[in-house]
Amino acid sequence: MKDLLKYYVSSLSHATQTLKKKSILVEKPWALVDNEGAIQKLIFRRDKKLVLSKNGVVTEGSWDYYSEARSLFIDRGTDKLLLNEQYIDDSVLILKKDGSDSEFFTFANENAIPDYDVAKHLDSIYTVHYAIREYELTDGSTFRIIKGNDYALYELQRNKHAVEIRDKNYNTYEVDDGSYFSKPQKLMFHVKENRLEKLTFLRKYELAVGWEITINKKHIDRISKNDEVVDGKPIFPIPDGKYRIKGRWRWVRIKNCVIV
Repeated sequence: MKDLLKYYVSSLSHATQTLKKKSILVEKPWALVDNEGAIQKLIFRRDKKLVLSKNGVVTEGSWDYYSEARSLFIDRGTDKLLLNEQYIDDSVLILKKDGSDSEFFTFANENAIPDYDVAKHLDSIYTVHYAIREYELTDGSTFRIIKGNDYALYELQRNKHAVEIRDKNYNTYEVDDGSYFSKPQKLMFHVKENRLEKLTFLRKYELAVGWEITINKKHIDRISKNDEVVDGKPIFPIPDGKYRIKGRWRWVRIKNCVIV
């Protein structure tokens, strides 16, 4: 979780707000989830009093904000914390303990994030901020194209967009060189140096002879020369020859499993 928070804090640094705007903080039901999964609820009063509740037991403390340091001081009675702003919005506060590089305190606004899933919230902001287009891969992870929503599908490979892969826990990784298949959309993403080098489309066609072939196409709307036949039933590799696509007047010529 620490590395995940660092990633989003860095990625969303231009989108963060600040607690100088007191209305973000005060009179709202904040929940702090500790490392053991226990939840402490806090309400920051306008008069600098702090109401805390854990397992139904209520205590009182105090708080203050030091704008010159962008730091929130919290006196919980059992301890005193000085926490520095990392990422702030109306739904989540990510603060880091002063003097520490890895001890984060994450507060979720119960009205906005009732399930306390801060990672999901941050990822949704990240997705919108970077206009990310997403595709599910066969292993359940998500292939993400940065600024992909700013362009039509056929334009993506021309611009060689940066790409990344996100797992089900919202961890994000660089993409190794290679090809990645999105089964629902039948798309093949070809990646080189963490950028989308090429995009191809897998489509099945039934031939008049009764066979079925799968073609990896360069264009979504047509079959072109040098498109590859990557599968066939009941025969594969498909013998060289000229074949008519069933239900169409279109003929294709295949040589060495390539459209010629």
